[in-house]
Amino acid sequence: REDCAAAFGLDPARQTVLISAGGLGVGNLLPLIPILNRIQLPVQVLVMCGKSAELKEQVDGAIAGLPPGPVVFMKFGVATEMDRFM
Repeated sequence: REDCAAAFGLDPARQTVLISAGGLGVGNLLPLIPILNRIQLPVQVLVMCGKSAELKEQVDGAIAGLPPGPVVFMKFGVATEMDRFM
């Protein structure tokens, strides 16, 4: 587990939440970001944006507008190793 975490720059001491809208742009994950930021535990949230440059920009904006807290958001583009993230 720790070697996978290190490969993706994750903190093995934090619990991890993975959100993805899928490779075909199914669903809107943006409303989840402020909800997940309310978690009062030290977690890391991996946001999978795939190939969508527009989604990446929207996620950047959503994360930038959040109040500080114990949640760390990490944005990823295309994941060829989704099984390792899971």
